[in-house]
Amino acid sequence: GHATLVVMSGMPAAGATSVAANLALAFAAADERVLLIDANFRRPAMHRVFALQEAPGLPDVLAKSRTLAECAQATTTPNLDLLCAGSKEHRVFERLSTDAVSEMLAQARSAYDLVLIDVAPVVVGNDAFALASRCDASLLVVRAMADKRGMVARIKNELSDHRSELLGVVVNGVKSAAGGYMKRNIQTAHEYQSA
Repeated sequence: GHATLVVMSGMPAAGATSVAANLALAFAAADERVLLIDANFRRPAMHRVFALQEAPGLPDVLAKSRTLAECAQATTTPNLDLLCAGSKEHRVFERLSTDAVSEMLAQARSAYDLVLIDVAPVVVGNDAFALASRCDASLLVVRAMADKRGMVARIKNELSDHRSELLGVVVNGVKSAAGGYMKRNIQTAHEYQSA
């Protein structure tokens, strides 16, 4: 029943942008109307992933200079639209914690089945928590053998104080050479896919 989902990471290069883009593509392929929002004002990448214009975008909607319908761009994938991070000079981080976000998300909920939001890593700003307090659910992406358990636990604890439900943690970049009880499963999955 969740309609809005924040995809966040603790550290840069965890792969949250890739996870958000792939989730959006998967839900769109399942005939869900999906809006993917690039709320990573610090290092936006979704416009490059989908080869679309960077502006207009989210800052224009939050400033109420344009509507959501005017700024959401259709991708080459049916059922998937992208709301980019907009031009650099219009990105105001503080707007991500205002009521304008709630209003925009309410509009998005009425037009789409699912709204996915990519956001800057927690370590570089509080944007993820600002959005988590206005969304239904959140998903944490961590990189195997790179992100520390203490950081993951701290983020999980902090998310418990926000409105969104933490759906879980996606461990990205797992390598079969890492060992442990998952090694055999990872090798089997890789061999099965390669055959």
